[in-house]
Amino acid sequence: PEWYDDAGCFGLGVPNMDEPLTADLLRALLPEAIIAALDDGQSVTLPLTWDLTIIPAEGIQEGRYTLNAILPEGYVLSDDAPALTVLLETGGGEVYAPTKKYVNNWEYVHYGNEKVSEKDYSYFVDIYIRIPPEKTELIKRLEGCLPRQISGIGYYSQVLIDAGFILPEGSPTLGEVEGYVNIKWNIEEVLSKNPGFSYGGTYTFDAKPVSNPGYELCINSKNKDLPENANDTSEIGGILNLTVTVHELP
Repeated sequence: PEWYDDAGCFGLGVPNMDEPLTADLLRALLPEAIIAALDDGQSVTLPLTWDLTIIPAEGIQEGRYTLNAILPEGYVLSDDAPALTVLLETGGGEVYAPTKKYVNNWEYVHYGNEKVSEKDYSYFVDIYIRIPPEKTELIKRLEGCLPRQISGIGYYSQVLIDAGFILPEGSPTLGEVEGYVNIKWNIEEVLSKNPGFSYGGTYTFDAKPVSNPGYELCINSKNKDLPENANDTSEIGGILNLTVTVHELP
């Protein structure tokens, strides 16, 4: 399987076969183990058990299937780890491509008193935190300070909802609808590039929309001067940007 960043999952294409693809044949195409980083910083190799109950005994020749792996007892994925999921496409052998849905007129959603300002499609905010010595704890605190969702407008369809667009209860189910999209920031990447993260510093983060497996929510830029082939989050980075100035919590 190959990782597809835009879909947030692994994809596996299997070409047309003379014989049906059985669970035993499929198991040989899937990873047997992963190398995992534990909370204490050590690495360990963990065997994977694939749930292939979705594959009938007689095998399959065409279709799309979601396959999930199970970790050994006593181990769980961290919140920021990618799901152990593979999207299997059989019959054509083509690389998996997610179904895209688009969201416009977006705004950051805040849960605290932080106010986001905007200038020339760049966004700015002041945050107040205590910087802990442990990187993992700093990541958690930044996750608590940065917006976790955007609001936006999409054109209603069940596919939009399946993709991960959150529709408030009682909303209309026709035409343009207002809702929410969860987002994930590149916090670890920014901290790795800025090991001296400190009070008074200014740091720019980039977020991606969180989509369900098999789909890709694409957030359109507000900049109407961008070309059509480079104006949403599936095509360029930096649309969901946020420059943060860090202050010490009083």
